[in-house]
Amino acid sequence: MNYYLRYDYDNFQSFYENIVSIRHGACFEFMGCKVKFYQMPSDDRCIIVSCCGDMLSKGQAEEKMKNVLKILSFLFALNISTTEFAIWESDAVMEINELLSRKSKKILHIIERKIERFKVNADFFDEIMHLLSIAYENLFNNRDEDAFVYFFKIIEKIAKKHYLIYMQRHHTVKATRKNKSELRNFTNAYSVNFLNVKLTEDLVDRKVDLLYKSLKMELYGSIFGKISLFIQRHKIEIDINIVSELVKVRNKIAHGDTIEQDMLSGDLACCEYLANEMIAYHFFNIDYLKLHFKSYRHFQGEDIYLL
Repeated sequence: MNYYLRYDYDNFQSFYENIVSIRHGACFEFMGCKVKFYQMPSDDRCIIVSCCGDMLSKGQAEEKMKNVLKILSFLFALNISTTEFAIWESDAVMEINELLSRKSKKILHIIERKIERFKVNADFFDEIMHLLSIAYENLFNNRDEDAFVYFFKIIEKIAKKHYLIYMQRHHTVKATRKNKSELRNFTNAYSVNFLNVKLTEDLVDRKVDLLYKSLKMELYGSIFGKISLFIQRHKIEIDINIVSELVKVRNKIAHGDTIEQDMLSGDLACCEYLANEMIAYHFFNIDYLKLHFKSYRHFQGEDIYLL
């Protein structure tokens, strides 16, 4: 016996047109499920996900299939994860075929292998996928402020998680000693050459301790600093001034300030891009564009990630 879940493409505002660049009828295995795409408008375009129910309860199967849709939503950058769906049981079996491209198969294989190896990251990944599905649901229903907030939540959570890992790995006793040594040389030279003050060894040590603590607080203490740290370490191509703008917009929304729609639309696009990039690098150590499946979300037939 198998469980089946059907996702239809029409659960959002008519302005959007969800189209994925996958051949009609393509059926493949992913994350212990089978996924089949029906792409012909005359056939009511939809995605069918199935999984074997021999070892799973209906609730477990439902959760498993919904998680597959959430990951596909991330790969396509589309709203293909929903709370409204049909689920049923059947003895029928979907047959996998070779209609999926080799490139797409490779991407799915990379994703699946990484997820299978998750240990401490598993629950965090599920949390981020859940937030992303809410972000896209809001985006595709023209709730731009809510979409921005959820995309930014993803950025914020990953930045904070990465910061903690970075501090544990790179701010060891040995690293701190080296950093303070560099700062000590600078402080000594600066006080003599620019301030004309010669300090005792004890005074230099005390000043360095204070400076080092203050610098860490100034650079890492804000969410901007933590996001900047992630961007610099992973070499994400985004202007740091845009990141500063995103933080300001988040704060304005939190305080109920009015934001012009034209400005919000541009910032929302940047926030979505950064959220997906940070997901890709944090969980899969790869640029998002190398994971992204070609897709369209407007009637013009353009993939916003490939323009």
